[in-house]
Amino acid sequence: MRSAKILEIWKIRNNFSMSTESYTCSDCGEIVAVRRKAQHEEFWCTVLVANDDVHDILNDSPNSCSAPSAAMLVHDLNPRLAKIQNIELSSGLSLKFEEVSVFTDKISTGGSLWASEILLAEWLIREKVASADAVLELGCGACPCAGLTAAALEASALCTDKAEVITLAETNLRINAVNVSRARKSQVARENYDTLVYHWGSEIPPRISSLPISVVVMGDCIFNRSTHNPLLESITKLKAVFSFAPPKFILAYQRRGAEEAEFFRLAQDQYNLSTAEVSDVEGLKSKLNLKSPNPHLEMCEVY
Repeated sequence: MRSAKILEIWKIRNNFSMSTESYTCSDCGEIVAVRRKAQHEEFWCTVLVANDDVHDILNDSPNSCSAPSAAMLVHDLNPRLAKIQNIELSSGLSLKFEEVSVFTDKISTGGSLWASEILLAEWLIREKVASADAVLELGCGACPCAGLTAAALEASALCTDKAEVITLAETNLRINAVNVSRARKSQVARENYDTLVYHWGSEIPPRISSLPISVVVMGDCIFNRSTHNPLLESITKLKAVFSFAPPKFILAYQRRGAEEAEFFRLAQDQYNLSTAEVSDVEGLKSKLNLKSPNPHLEMCEVY
């Protein structure tokens, strides 16, 4: 009876219809949507990281310091990813990202870790997002530093981007599962951080509208004029969906040229959106462990 009740709650929470749309994983026993079968088996199946390994890590076992992370032992790095980027945040959270060249077809800049992502992560740490918060990341890229940080702070995180980018993002989510679990002091699960293919400007998917989104973060999303209208349309639609409890929309970006100013003019003139600078951005920037300072890194709230 208890298993049946849990299954029913799971179906309601995920707006999920059973029948031919699901299958039962033979390894972990979880019921998974068929459309997520490949993702589940490659990244999310709980047997991929042995419980003993996670237990050792959460309890600071000496064994966990002398061996590669459990996630790395069970999952070879995606061959499309080109280099390793290690960062440590002010909270003590250590993250490892595999990046793909910005010159790769279809992926472009979405394959790299940008300073604005780390700035968003530091903002989430300063704002003390917690288990009551749900964080939505638009344009998470292959290296969703902000989403991972939200999960490590015990919030729920949903990372969204184009399909070809999400595949890479899920690799990095899996690679960092152990460190995020250590920070949470509990094993991270798919409901703690998940991914979703979402194209800016399209209708808001039920997966997003069903969550109690409290914060929407966007990193380095306005350098390309062709994305301005779709992104602003998404912000407008999200504000409408969550009009009863509006989330904060936090945008971090690098000022490179006229494109950023054009985005803000368009936001005000055609979408009736205003912006306000986030307090003490310089203080946040001082926490970034960057090889060289970036005076053009900025952050604002869109409302």
